[in-house]
Amino acid sequence: MRGCIIAGIGTGVGKTITAAIFAQRYGADYWKPVQAGDLACTDSHAVKALAPDVQQIHPEAYRLTAAMSPHAAAAIDGSWWWNWRAA
Repeated sequence: MRGCIIAGIGTGVGKTITAAIFAQRYGADYWKPVQAGDLACTDSHAVKALAPDVQQIHPEAYRLTAAMSPHAAAAIDGSWWWNWRAA
């Protein structure tokens, strides 16, 4: 498997569980580029618990504090990503 993107609209639709199943089954790495909210209990933590044989879980590129859409959370945190997108 070269690469796979798991996407879905909304919270609770099963993206994290699906990603854990795929990573476990295919021996793939896991990476969630943006985590918004609950930085102590991220989707990366959930994948590690659900799929303990996943060898590599990469850190998020953006860790935003507010639990809301990434663009809104980035605006609150003053993320350079948001500033770049708004320019």
